[in-house]
Amino acid sequence: MAPSPFTIRTIECWPLDLALTDPFVVATGQLTVAQNVVVRLTLHGGAVGVGEAAPFPDISGETRESTLHALQRLAPLVLGQPATEWRRVAQGCDTAMPDAPAALCAIETALLDALC
Repeated sequence: MAPSPFTIRTIECWPLDLALTDPFVVATGQLTVAQNVVVRLTLHGGAVGVGEAAPFPDISGETRESTLHALQRLAPLVLGQPATEWRRVAQGCDTAMPDAPAALCAIETALLDALC
């Protein structure tokens, strides 16, 4: 039996540096280049969704490296799942990696983008 067009086929992640026009400053530090991660999720039907993780160590303790690691660990939980059950998929990711909100946001955003 062929997979549904809404089944998650692939998930890809890569780093993205974004120079800020003005530093982002908080009491514990500042950021002049956003070291983000792009997530692209493709469904069997060909739909593609994109999400972005924006880790900021001074706020959440997350780094780009920790976010990439979290995404590697979450990918097997997402692959093969139906995008139509995005709430269940997102909850499963949150249960598995509750301390990785940037990665969770990127996956959920990509998932909803592909579904819509």
